[in-house]
Amino acid sequence: GIVASGYLTVGKGNSALAFLFYGQKDVRSESQLRNYPTVLWLNGGPGSSSQIGNLQEIGPLQLFKQFDTTIRNNNYTWANKYNLLFIDQPVGTGLSYAESDSAFVKSLD
Repeated sequence: GIVASGYLTVGKGNSALAFLFYGQKDVRSESQLRNYPTVLWLNGGPGSSSQIGNLQEIGPLQLFKQFDTTIRNNNYTWANKYNLLFIDQPVGTGLSYAESDSAFVKSLD
């Protein structure tokens, strides 16, 4: 299947949100992606990495136990039916980053 990852530049300065995308498991070309809905996964908090949802809940690969680095296939992944997009947000959460303190969220307003 199709997998993509990277950073989305946001806000002022050098700040970016990390993302990880999995195409539905049967997709073999980018043109096929539109045949399946895309689930946008944003873990709650705010300030909790979406990779928790990816690696412990709905992603195609799973870490089953805390502090266990064994990665296993998840037969129940939502990627069986959907494209999955995980975004670490806000800036500074998970793999997202900011090079200036002024870019960090300081309130929920």
